[in-house]
Amino acid sequence: MNSYIMSSAFNRGVKHVIFFSCTVMYPNSNFPLKEDWVKLNNELEQKYFGVGHTKLYIEKICEFFGNLGKTKYTCIRHSNIYGPNDKFDLEKGHFFASNLLKIVHAKNNKISIWGKGVEKRDLLYISDLTNFVDKTIKYQKAKFRIYNCTYGKSLKVIDIIKKMIKFYNRNIKIEHDLTKPSIPVNILVDSSRAKKELGWKPKVNIEKGIQKTIKWLKINI
Repeated sequence: MNSYIMSSAFNRGVKHVIFFSCTVMYPNSNFPLKEDWVKLNNELEQKYFGVGHTKLYIEKICEFFGNLGKTKYTCIRHSNIYGPNDKFDLEKGHFFASNLLKIVHAKNNKISIWGKGVEKRDLLYISDLTNFVDKTIKYQKAKFRIYNCTYGKSLKVIDIIKKMIKFYNRNIKIEHDLTKPSIPVNILVDSSRAKKELGWKPKVNIEKGIQKTIKWLKINI
């Protein structure tokens, strides 16, 4: 599907194509990794093997067409996105939305989370991502470019959930379901290329982002 989209955009002379990639192709790291760290033959976390290599393949398709003609291609390797209009679904939602929904509907002031919660996640608020898109459209000069787009700080899952509970203002006990799968990775990514070339940097920290999301959630769901 993506190869058809990229080739059709090229054939029809679309001015600019933006592809939302991800950061799962990066390895565990305690220091921020730049875009050039990723190589096609890098070892990936096994649970990310399929999605990671698929994203890399589509990035290469963008590079191929970007080098051929006038259409500009941008690949945004963004971290975990959260905020209003997320998929608040216990079965199909991602980490942030699913756990916030558990807090909303907690029975007997208890919630169960998957695993020990020690794995780390970098969370980027939705308005920082949309602002990033605006800046790529305005300021990207190259026909093909890959940009990291992250908050730049990873937190333990358990600490993020504790912040959710605090700002939702409920006295909730956290229980751990160790039978559920978890992915013990710490993907730390450097977004300095975007800051230098696009003038972008994230504006919403995790505390503010959680509060804004809870406020939206109470009104809309």
